[in-house]
Amino acid sequence: MPSRVVHLSFLVVALVGGAACPTTVATIQCESARECDAGKLCVDNQCVAADAVPCTTDDQCNAANNELCIDGTCQVGEDPPDTGCTLSSECSMTQFCNTATGLCADLPDGWCRQASQCPAELPTCSAQNDSVPGRCVECVDADDCGGRECVHPGVCSDYTCPPNSTPIGDVCHCNQGYVDDGAGACRPQSAEGEGEGEGEGDPPGPGPECDPEDMLGGLMCMLSGPYNTCDPSQSKCVCDELTLLLSCLFSGEPNFQTCLCDELPAEGEGEGDPGEGEGEGEGEGELPGANESCVSGGTAGDCQPGLDCVWVGDPPTSGSCKYLCDYDLDCPAALSCATGIFSDGSGFCADERAPGEACNGDFYHSANTWMGTDTLCALPPYVDLADNRCVSGTCEEVCAYDPDPNPGTYRDCYYGSCGDLHVVSGIDGEAALCE
Repeated sequence: MPSRVVHLSFLVVALVGGAACPTTVATIQCESARECDAGKLCVDNQCVAADAVPCTTDDQCNAANNELCIDGTCQVGEDPPDTGCTLSSECSMTQFCNTATGLCADLPDGWCRQASQCPAELPTCSAQNDSVPGRCVECVDADDCGGRECVHPGVCSDYTCPPNSTPIGDVCHCNQGYVDDGAGACRPQSAEGEGEGEGEGDPPGPGPECDPEDMLGGLMCMLSGPYNTCDPSQSKCVCDELTLLLSCLFSGEPNFQTCLCDELPAEGEGEGDPGEGEGEGEGEGELPGANESCVSGGTAGDCQPGLDCVWVGDPPTSGSCKYLCDYDLDCPAALSCATGIFSDGSGFCADERAPGEACNGDFYHSANTWMGTDTLCALPPYVDLADNRCVSGTCEEVCAYDPDPNPGTYRDCYYGSCGDLHVVSGIDGEAALCE
């Protein structure tokens, strides 16, 4: 599988001002756009109309709205924007960037970048923001369902499952790392097991019809019964043996009758004589798994099936195996898609943590702490917000640095205000936290 390079983008805001003297100090009206009325931005501490934003190049204007830099301000141009693109934000709001062609293309039916593009029966756009495409769905969380539950793939349901489980069809299945406690709840998987395997039998025959061109076709099949994919040759839901084997590599034994993964027996606790057959071939040619190093001698290597080597440097200096994704649905249970990491807007799966929550790493650390863990401080939803850094095991908003790794970058506190610079554990130099 191809390897990927992480590109973490940071917005650099350049404020162009006059150099004449003397200077009159203007009244400060704002420090961020949130302090201005709708349709206005905060420029040089003044609230100005969005169409009066000063600029020197077209790059400083909103290409998605066909804005160009005309006479020093961002204005809507008469000619259509260049259709070449690398990100969907460079295309009009009714288009997305087709990375296969490098051109802007019309959004397919059922796709969206804003909720206003969705029909009344599917009123919510699954896109995390209007810079990336999503799908029109009923919901993305329970708040969209008026008290009911939002279950994948974006459907409001009265059918609820206990914590740490997911509904598939009319049955709740415990998430990876959890097992049924026998009383209808899911408990953490213990180290005990009987060692007896299950899963004998043939896969079920073809199931209901499905659309093989729909990226959610396989998931819809999983919700319809003991199936895991949509067979393009017959447009029917089937239980594909290879798909099931790959999906059960880390989560249990494949059960070809239920098309699910049964719990793996715990090591050393199963029946049978210990030691028999152990050691033969173990460790030879074994590929690295999730969050394990995949770079050696300046070369990025392969990972276990379903994972890709994500690396930095040219030639690669370090890297680890990650689940690549475009949407949360691409990720294993309990993980979400941290988008915006790669230049095409996609990312990899992580257990994203908000400020104040426990963490093991972040996307900004000079030691690339994102490589060895899934538990990471989430990227902020807006480019000008403070960095979400893992400080002594807790996610903290960092609004300033000395020295600054990205000089000129403006970091606005989502909550509170920026404190004083001081030595902060795990951050080079000094840093200021939002208070």
